[in-house]
Amino acid sequence: MKSMVELPVIQGNYADLDNKRSTLSYELRELFSERNCERILLINPPQTTREVFDNEIAKVGNYPCYPPYNLALLSKGLEDRGYTSDILDMNYELLERAFKVKDNFAFNENWEDILKNKLDNFKPDLVGITCMYTMVYSEMKNIADFVKGYKKIPIIVGGGYPALAAEEVLRKTETIDLVSLYESDDSFPDMVDFINQKAGENKLTQLAKIVNGEYIALEDRNTPSEERIGVYPQWHGLKLDDYSRVGKIGVYARWMRGEDIRCGTILSSRGCRAHCDFCSVREFNGKGVRHRSIESVINEIETLRDNYGIRHLVWLDDDLLANGKGQEKFFGEMANRNLGITWDASNGVIAASLTDRLAQLAEESGCIGMSFGIESGDPYILKEMRKPATLQGFEKASEILQDHPNIFTKGFLILGYPSKLNGQKGESIGQIWNTIGLAKKMHLDWYSIHLALPLPQTDMAKKMEEIGQIQNDLTEESSQSKFMYGFGNIAAREYEKKRKLNPDPNFYNILLDKPMDYVPNRAELKDIWFLMDYYINYEDIPKETNLIKLGLKEKWLAEICSRRSSENPLGNLYLAVVRDKLGKVEESEENRYLAREFMKQSEFWSTRFRSLGLEELLNPNAKSLI
Repeated sequence: MKSMVELPVIQGNYADLDNKRSTLSYELRELFSERNCERILLINPPQTTREVFDNEIAKVGNYPCYPPYNLALLSKGLEDRGYTSDILDMNYELLERAFKVKDNFAFNENWEDILKNKLDNFKPDLVGITCMYTMVYSEMKNIADFVKGYKKIPIIVGGGYPALAAEEVLRKTETIDLVSLYESDDSFPDMVDFINQKAGENKLTQLAKIVNGEYIALEDRNTPSEERIGVYPQWHGLKLDDYSRVGKIGVYARWMRGEDIRCGTILSSRGCRAHCDFCSVREFNGKGVRHRSIESVINEIETLRDNYGIRHLVWLDDDLLANGKGQEKFFGEMANRNLGITWDASNGVIAASLTDRLAQLAEESGCIGMSFGIESGDPYILKEMRKPATLQGFEKASEILQDHPNIFTKGFLILGYPSKLNGQKGESIGQIWNTIGLAKKMHLDWYSIHLALPLPQTDMAKKMEEIGQIQNDLTEESSQSKFMYGFGNIAAREYEKKRKLNPDPNFYNILLDKPMDYVPNRAELKDIWFLMDYYINYEDIPKETNLIKLGLKEKWLAEICSRRSSENPLGNLYLAVVRDKLGKVEESEENRYLAREFMKQSEFWSTRFRSLGLEELLNPNAKSLI
């Protein structure tokens, strides 16, 4: 048994910081009274739940499969302190097996086999589980329950969701002992040092636990410095060169660069200048943006390229363009070194930060895709969101990008924002039309429409709760929906499932039939999602004349039809339109044929085609209409 110093149970005022720290120090020593803490296993859960896991999505490699960058950085910090750590990426391990099996994949059996083998072989003293999003909560809980039942190992969780809802997570999941708050680069190794009697209790920060029924949290921050965030991740034996084969990283590389391109991720900064009410970055990372040195980032890029064959990178930054002139210097250095990689900003950048010079240097340094957080085209909603943007700023960014047609541009939009304009309880039809109007005017290549489903504890969540749009507990709705209306590929597939289960012959165009001040309910928003998707992404395709843009649009629509939403007549119809304009007659005829067949087989789709007046375009001679 490990020899520990006896400490009395602290009673009394848990609001006092010293009392909290003494209480948690006692609890930690009790938790590790019979073991050392020298071996730490860090686990990345599956990014989809067993209840909704879709083998059809997995076997075409269309589930997200990002390397666990946060855990690799945390592992590096632990190793630097002299501890032994390892990473179990259950998301990759499951997707790799499902991709290999292709059909009849046994999720539960493989899940347990992967976890049990790692626990038996590594024999950890402490297990840490990351959880970035609400939708992953149930899998985080399943892992904690299994670990505690199988080995009775202490468990700590961290990441975006637990940091925002620590008390809720601890009370709902008794098998979780501790929550690590905010960025844990320093606070987590400090805690391990304390457990091993290498540091005093004054080093304990950013830690939460339920003690005698009361929630105790040390919320004082231990934010890693710019020098500290410049360390390289410790990847152990993770197969970074295989991640983009079994899943997707970002939204651009596979269909723009080809199936065999090896993709990776990298982070050059932390934090965001904005404080949007639907986002948790400010709460998690604190105010401002911290940047790594140019040299450290480029050295890491070269390591990924040379050691793993990575040829495309996705920036994980929340505010990639925050550094202004510094970013120009960074992109310029990337271009000068001729690194032989391409990159994209799938996470989204702040449109107001884009300049002609930045756009030019971005393209020269390898940019092939750039996403923008637009969210709304309604000025009042932008103000409510605290969005650092104006309609004029969005339009200026889109004008700049017209000179860079090889960069595929994408906008993020939110539908169903809890606007309180004139006392209303939600986004009105008129405000939705404002968003449609801005999107069409900006003329980006594509838009992803997110049904408003906020992260817990954000101001947007509180607004939605106040007006009765959501309940207190977001975990259930998030898990059930899989954020489907935020992830475009799953959105299309889920809409397709609805087609099969619910023909919905009474569909009508609610955007045209309801008054401008009408506020649609949550059920109506799902059909409005479809209508917005049509008006913004498809309706103007016949007007496109730029051959470069048509070529990119062809690749993207082919990706939608083949991998993201099979038996989709809308995607096939407009892929036919694009191929007509590119002179690809045979391919166009095949897509138009598929569109007709899929539409005829489905009352769900046929009602929508009639409502939108698309039947003429299905005609084999429709090329004359384009």
